[in-house]
Amino acid sequence: MTRTGTPVLPPADTEYGARIRRRLAEERVIWLSTVSEGGFPEPNPVWFLWEDEGFTLLNDRASRRVANVTARPRVTLHFDGGPRGRDIAVFRGRAEVLPVASDAFASPGYFAKYAADIDQIMGGRDRFLHSHPTVIRVRPDAVRGR
Repeated sequence: MTRTGTPVLPPADTEYGARIRRRLAEERVIWLSTVSEGGFPEPNPVWFLWEDEGFTLLNDRASRRVANVTARPRVTLHFDGGPRGRDIAVFRGRAEVLPVASDAFASPGYFAKYAADIDQIMGGRDRFLHSHPTVIRVRPDAVRGR
């Protein structure tokens, strides 16, 4: 489904639309693919929050994905295909590095979703915000899958 002034997600009353919404709400990791300076795809698993018809990602400012998005903002995001490769959702869109630090932007939903991981893996919210100060927003313009 392609964006034409309406939300990019398929209708919620379809099996596929309901499944995508469930995955956007429940999945912990999505794969973000950016394009390198040499023109190669660079997929990375990232934490995300789906809000306001887009994805919010917090990143290390020195990561290649931040440099890639700054230079080449067209990206894709996708979930794995599930155990049999049949639960596919690929989002295509434009990414933007926001001119605000993550601690100023910090979405309560993002921290509610990842609080335990941030504490256990990253050493707490303050350390996470210090190590991941860069906010990337992705606005999808199309989704495909089955």
